[in-house]
Amino acid sequence: VNSTFANYETGYLTLKETTLANLYSRLNTNEDSFVRSLTSIEFVRNDGSSYSDGYTKYDMSASLDKSIMLYVKDNKAYISSPFQMVAPTDMSNFFKFCVSTQSITGLDLIDTSNTDSFHSTFGICRELTTLSGYENWNTTKLKDIALMFEECQKLTSVDFRNWDLTKNTNLKGTFNKCYLLEEVKGFIISEHVTTVEYLFNSCNKITSLDTTNWSSKSITNYNYMFNGTKLETIDLSMFDTTKAKYMNNMFSNCRYLKTIYVSDKWDLSEGTDFTEMFYGCTSLTNFNENEIDNTNANTSDTGYLTLAPTVTVKDNSSLFG
Repeated sequence: VNSTFANYETGYLTLKETTLANLYSRLNTNEDSFVRSLTSIEFVRNDGSSYSDGYTKYDMSASLDKSIMLYVKDNKAYISSPFQMVAPTDMSNFFKFCVSTQSITGLDLIDTSNTDSFHSTFGICRELTTLSGYENWNTTKLKDIALMFEECQKLTSVDFRNWDLTKNTNLKGTFNKCYLLEEVKGFIISEHVTTVEYLFNSCNKITSLDTTNWSSKSITNYNYMFNGTKLETIDLSMFDTTKAKYMNNMFSNCRYLKTIYVSDKWDLSEGTDFTEMFYGCTSLTNFNENEIDNTNANTSDTGYLTLAPTVTVKDNSSLFG
């Protein structure tokens, strides 16, 4: 036995933990002017000794033992701890009032393995352009990402490729008013999701979406789901809409939209509100400005929808013995 594994990253040691609960309380306030003026936030793993002259210091530890410190200078914040920083179970609104913050980095230093809600975590971070470390968060208990990036008006990309979204139930307004958002990587809609209201509302730069792993099994509310996007084609052929109740403005203002693919599971018989469902969808085949509700939400000769081609799956079982 030697010292090779005497470390916490790849070895036998476990990093001592410290909670972010007090930091959460400090950032999650609309009354603290210093929070609203921060231009950058960086999480770092060190003892804070490098932050001395000119820094305002705050002890953010639960037991006031300085195990986690907040250092602020020139509107830049550094959250420092030599220990494992543990997120609360509910991270709702965590950075919501950081309205001037352009950069949040080092998020990979936060243990989110017990967190079940990221509801509006970065909501209204209107100046945010750089976000890193969240891509590898442990999200095995996640159930809610509603409004998570709402009004992140300058964010261009979000990456969920390493996230577990299979237990998520709420997608209301997750990317609402993300005006410059161009791509969402690894995004899935789980079979437990009940609402996608305002999901991509006013995402004016979105030109394509990978819907391969989207389920609509439990969704009842589709209001404003794609309103104002720049999509030309939307593939909803995997959608089963038998539980759909609300679809008002679902595709409204999608003026570039030419094709909406659906399957024989497209069923609106339980729906109650289709107000202006296709308002402004002037590029759709057969579009009639006098029929913008669900009247032509079908694949008939006068319909706005297109029946997706049937894909025949070849049996390759013999290749595996």
